[in-house]
Amino acid sequence: MQEAIANMKENALKSQLASRSLAGAACEELEDEGRFLMPSTSSLSRNIRRWRQKEDKVPPIPISRIVYVISEEFTCLQNREKVLLYDNGVEDENRILIFGTTEGLHDQEIYKTWACDGTFK
Repeated sequence: MQEAIANMKENALKSQLASRSLAGAACEELEDEGRFLMPSTSSLSRNIRRWRQKEDKVPPIPISRIVYVISEEFTCLQNREKVLLYDNGVEDENRILIFGTTEGLHDQEIYKTWACDGTFK
């Protein structure tokens, strides 16, 4: 059982699969006796979320838009595709960031109807 939990933790930190999916997969690998001894799926899911939060080391929320440098890990996808398409600069008081993908831009070219969402102040 301990080995199954260790493997589940390793998989949780390597993948973005849902916590319940990882917990279910870990339990499937066990014999009936091992499944009986495992914590509940909700407990395993909570542990997975905690492991991920501890590992992620997300930077603090910026106090201001000015002088805040966005690290490369937050400007690209895992496949290295850029998602920060526009940044008018760290010195601009009215800083504008535009996130998207090349595929998304292509879709905007070919479709006549668009929808958008965002926070506007």
